Amino acid sequence: KMRIALLDARPAELHQEHHLDSARSLPYSIFNPVGKKGAQQLEGYALVVVYCDSPHDALARRLAGQLRSLGVSQVKVLENGAKALEKKAPPK
Repeated sequence: KMRIALLDARPAELHQEHHLDSARSLPYSIFNPVGKKGAQQLEGYALVVVYCDSPHDALARRLAGQLRSLGVSQVKVLENGAKALEKKAPPK
């Protein structure tokens, strides 16, 4: 069985409001980038999938880049993560 990590690159407050099932919050931040310790927590996963709800998946792409620079090689961005989130959002 392939282990997949699903990471939410949005701010933690948005993750708390709603998120995709089994997603972990790992907010992208230019001021507080993911360090080696954060990358080490992803060891053992065959694939890491990152999503957000920003235009052009910008936060997810930036977080994926940070992870790749730390040696996490199998990182993918969930295209149009916002559409997937809309289905999980609580009714207004």
